[in-house]
Amino acid sequence: DAAQLLRAPLAAFYDSLTEEQKKTFAAPASQQPEPRAVGRGEMSRETLARMCGSPASSDAAMRQIEQGLRPTKAQRASLELLQKKSFEMGQFLMASCLKPMPATPAERLDAAADRMTAVIFAASNVNMALNDFTSQLSNEQKTKLNSLVR
Repeated sequence: DAAQLLRAPLAAFYDSLTEEQKKTFAAPASQQPEPRAVGRGEMSRETLARMCGSPASSDAAMRQIEQGLRPTKAQRASLELLQKKSFEMGQFLMASCLKPMPATPAERLDAAADRMTAVIFAASNVNMALNDFTSQLSNEQKTKLNSLVR
């Protein structure tokens, strides 16, 4: 909502600037290289994950949960769905992260709002899968899970 409220005044202000003022105002705060500046073949999945602030893999955590909880067949299936959904949403977030930096402040505000929407979407999807998994656990397993994830 804040992005929607700020967009029109920001765009109007930006449009009122001279070309030189626009260049100064629109310059990114940091001059870090953009992901597209390096060839895709040169970047590993882990490098991309670090650049976007995402963990590269949740495999170790899932193995630890499986070993600690000793899930039933149904629980294991639900855990696998949680792992799959987590991976899918991680890929979805990575794709939204790797988009090029927009040129103008209003476009960057739009991109930030889009990113926030993507994060909320991903968190909601993983949360549904997590709730499905935890709803199948016994109280003892829930206690163990809480101690494993701390």
